[in-house]
Amino acid sequence: GYTAQARYAKAAQSALLSAQALASRYPSGHAHWLSTLQCALNGQRELALIGNGVERDALLAVARNSYRPDLIIAVSEDGTDLGIPLLQGRERVGDHATAYLCRRFSCERPITDPQELEDSLANKQNS
Repeated sequence: GYTAQARYAKAAQSALLSAQALASRYPSGHAHWLSTLQCALNGQRELALIGNGVERDALLAVARNSYRPDLIIAVSEDGTDLGIPLLQGRERVGDHATAYLCRRFSCERPITDPQELEDSLANKQNS
């Protein structure tokens, strides 16, 4: 899971199991549960953004420009991990704001170009 703590994954699994019967009978009333189930089954993508200013804002805008329920975003201005595992060991490339697109904490190469980030996010097979 996102925090790398098994107790949270177990709690989430228990919650999903408790909603299973009702969600099966009334799927339209359980859209959020079903979205959560999809993420649990298919995994989530993680996006670490390092940097500040206009470049960081451009990368963040790309990540937010469409509905991506499978995407978790963590931001650090200076590479400080803030106790968030996704941010650990991440740093800017040169003087540019940098994005790291990951799945299960395994990341693609760093991205500094907003269009390249858009392309990577659009390709769900990427990670």
